[in-house]
Amino acid sequence: MFIKIRYQLLQLNSIQLAFLTIWALMMLSLPIADWSTGWAALIGAITVGVSITAGLVIALLWGVWGAAATLRVAGSILVLSWAAEVVGSRTGIP
Repeated sequence: MFIKIRYQLLQLNSIQLAFLTIWALMMLSLPIADWSTGWAALIGAITVGVSITAGLVIALLWGVWGAAATLRVAGSILVLSWAAEVVGSRTGIP
C-alpha cells in the first residue's frame, strides 16, 4: 500500500507536489488556527484552504486531462456554481 502511494507521489510534477504539500499543511493547521486565534481567523483559514484545494484539483487534472479539458470543466463549474449562488440569493432556495 505504502509503496503504491510512494510511487504515485513520485509521478507528480513540482507544481502538483507543491500544491499537495501546501494543502496538507493547511489541513493540519486548521485546528491549530481555531485553538490559538479563534473563530475569526478560522473563517479566513477555511477560505484559503478551499482555494488551495481548488488549485490542487486543477493542477492534478491538468496533468491528466491536459489544458483544454481542465479549463473547460473548471470554467463550467465556476459558471454553474456562480449561477447557483445568484439563484439562491435571489429566491432563498438553498
